[in-house]
Amino acid sequence: MLGTAGHLLLLVAFVACGLSGFAYFWAAKHDLIEWRRIAQAAWGVMAAAVVAASGILLYLILTHQFQYAYVYQYSSRDLPTHFLFSSFWAGQEGSFLLWI
Repeated sequence: MLGTAGHLLLLVAFVACGLSGFAYFWAAKHDLIEWRRIAQAAWGVMAAAVVAASGILLYLILTHQFQYAYVYQYSSRDLPTHFLFSSFWAGQEGSFLLWI
């Protein structure tokens, strides 16, 4: 359930980022303040969606939800908390999420 929510949040972030880029371009080209406000709002939605998706991934790791491949591959019950926390960016997907 949470994995699906994470995927949906990343899709929302991707669409919002594209909308923001288009709106900033359109606002700069035509000097329209309305499109700039749309771009700023879309950027805020993207940021919120990425933070929420990161929170979900961190929750899945810290609660040992091994039914998800990322958690299964990069974490373990034997890891101390600080290493468990660092498994968030152990794989490519988590690293990209961290850098976003």
